[in-house]
Amino acid sequence: MMPLRHRTAFTLVELLVVTSIMAVFLGLVLSGAKPGTNGQIRQAAQSLVSVLTSAQSRALGNRAGSAVIFESGTAAGVAASMCIRVSNGDVPPFITGTAGTFTSLTPNSATIPLTPTNADAADLQHGYKIQFGGAASGASVPYQPPSPWLSLAAPVASGATVSFRTSASQALTNTVWPEPTKAVGGGSNPFDFQVARYPLKADVAAEFPKAVAVDLRYSGIGDDPTTAWGGLANDGAIALVFDSIGGVDALMQQVLGEASMRTNQPIDPVQPFYLLVTARSEIDDSTFPALSSPKALWIAVHPQTGRVTVASNVVQSGTDATALRAARAKARALATIGK
Repeated sequence: MMPLRHRTAFTLVELLVVTSIMAVFLGLVLSGAKPGTNGQIRQAAQSLVSVLTSAQSRALGNRAGSAVIFESGTAAGVAASMCIRVSNGDVPPFITGTAGTFTSLTPNSATIPLTPTNADAADLQHGYKIQFGGAASGASVPYQPPSPWLSLAAPVASGATVSFRTSASQALTNTVWPEPTKAVGGGSNPFDFQVARYPLKADVAAEFPKAVAVDLRYSGIGDDPTTAWGGLANDGAIALVFDSIGGVDALMQQVLGEASMRTNQPIDPVQPFYLLVTARSEIDDSTFPALSSPKALWIAVHPQTGRVTVASNVVQSGTDATALRAARAKARALATIGK
């Protein structure tokens, strides 16, 4: 009788079969870990929605609110036309203090000395919105709402200039000036003031996949990409600030630049804020009609509620105001639901 022999190794065929199976599994893992451009765009959009929703949650009940900062290149060109990184923004407390006494303002400008009590006077250069209140016999008078006609312009260590904003279609007959309270003798009391400040960059909240970016050329407010807020390319870092009840308090440009670079006054938007998430290659390629991508997604933030929605791009061949409005059709429909 022949003795039984025990096999102690795999045959070549078995090794090839096992190797093939492992290669298939490895391919599946790698394809799942590195989704295609479509998947990366969806991933980036979902990440951005989470960042915005988280910022809105942090703002609730916080008097100063919270911010999200969309970073971009500082020089003109492709780098300044896209955002690939989003950071959280810390909003400093309001600067408070007293203002010099005045009884009237000219329709063009008026210099009013401001004396901060909780910050240095130099910190006023980082302010963007001023409100006035008053003091009568030691009792605090509520702050008056920020007037759409007033801005804090060119603040310096010794004072600030309160002047007309250039975008409010204002005239002497329709301007609402702050009204000082009256002292016992009939004179005007000094004003109290509070100034909101630009946010400071904190931690990185999201960094998009390598193939994806936010196209700042067609992101913004309004449908005309050639206006100051209709397209945000070459405007530096952009900040979206939520207020204490979750609405959008301000949209800002040049957030991380020097104060002297902030040529556009921050705005309190009354229209949805749109962000176009698309393939980075389509931004790099100047010959590619950006609004013609079927893969691109629009993110819209409702100004009053802070509600964030996502919608697909409606493919367009043009890039003018008409095409931009049509491209945002689905996003606009979602953004206006539940006003």
